[in-house]
Amino acid sequence: MQLGTFESYLECNLKHKFIHWPPSINTWHLSFTRLYRYIAMEVERVTRIKSKYLNDSVILYHCRNNPGYVYKFSCRKANEYRCCRCRELGKQRSITVIDDVVVGRKNPEDDHHPECVPIREEVATAVTIDREMRNEVGFLLGMFLQLK
Repeated sequence: MQLGTFESYLECNLKHKFIHWPPSINTWHLSFTRLYRYIAMEVERVTRIKSKYLNDSVILYHCRNNPGYVYKFSCRKANEYRCCRCRELGKQRSITVIDDVVVGRKNPEDDHHPECVPIREEVATAVTIDREMRNEVGFLLGMFLQLK
């Protein structure tokens, strides 16, 4: 049997008793969570960056259709992220991210506002470096003020 298929996943978990058959409510939830993470590994990963308030609530999705470009999404709820540019233009385009992996059926690059275009990776990298440095300076300043 080929590794990485759904059948090999089930066979391995039944063999090592990670999945109990017939499933009870508790074991079914655990096995479904493992299965969900196994399937979600094939989807694109995202990169977390700091927001302008220096918390980790912004993610970058690296485009497959336009290499070298990224879409910027901000946190709306626990696992739901909205496109920043679409929000400015009055459209609500959101994706679901679990453990830094995009999950869902729809491609994250589809269904954006017609004027929403991805930003260049270099611009996003410059913003990331700026915010990381501001965060470090704030941390060092806080440490200095505590010593006084």
